Parts: sequence; C-alpha cells; structure tokens
Amino acid sequence: MGSACGCGCSGANQESAKVSWTVPEVRCEGSAGELEGTLKAVPGVKCVSVQAEDKKVSVSFDPALTTEALLLEVLSQEGFSVA
Repeated sequence: MGSACGCGCSGANQESAKVSWTVPEVRCEGSAGELEGTLKAVPGVKCVSVQAEDKKVSVSFDPALTTEALLLEVLSQEGFSVA
C-alpha cells in the first residue's frame, strides 16, 4: 500500500495537505537535496520528495501549521521559483 502523500514517507495522514510543483532550478541531485532540506525545516512539513530529473517537488504538510503560500515564500527566499 502506498503512502497518502506520494512522497514515500509513512507519516502522512488524512489531516495532511499535499502540493506539487515544477521547480526549474532543480538541475541536479545537489540542488534537489538542498531544496528538500530547506522544505523539511519548515514547521508542519511532514515529507518532501524532490525529483531532480523531472524538476518535480511534492510536499505533504499539516495545514494547521503551515500553508502553501508560506512554502512558496520559503522557496523564493532560497532562490527557487515555481513554473
């Protein structure tokens, strides 16, 4: 059985929200790892999946603790944009 958020973690549940974006600045495993670490540090983020090859980012989070707008702001502050 797969996880609810699709990022491979087992911590997501029905109270989780999920967002997925294309992030053009993800060009290699290094930038993918940097982005993953940045997003995992945001309070309320449950799991993050960054696929460097596809430039895809998926985040599962607790909507009581964070929002998609805050996650996008964090991305922007770190020099990442969403296509």
